[in-house]
Amino acid sequence: MLARVITLRFEPVLEAFHDAPLRAFVKDKEVFAIRDHFFHRDDLPYLAVLVTYGLRAPASPTETPAKRKGRGDSWRALTCPCLTPCGTDAPSVRSTMASRPIRSAPTGSS
Repeated sequence: MLARVITLRFEPVLEAFHDAPLRAFVKDKEVFAIRDHFFHRDDLPYLAVLVTYGLRAPASPTETPAKRKGRGDSWRALTCPCLTPCGTDAPSVRSTMASRPIRSAPTGSS
């Protein structure tokens, strides 16, 4: 059994943690457990994630894409609810920002 700590930063624009490093790390691992710890540093929120994992055997040539697809995000069930996919590719960011209501600037009271 192996372990690794990955620190995720909060993306205020998306209102989610940037989980791309975690997704990239676990894509070819068998995840046994995930523990998280929320903290602030320089007034910015972070999430430290401890991943306990094992190495997965390489996919066999007879394995179909449908079988591989089913095991993609199974590790999400082990995480806290604050870790939702944030989809940081440009089209996802644009669609996420476009779907949010526009907030008007606060007006000063006099």
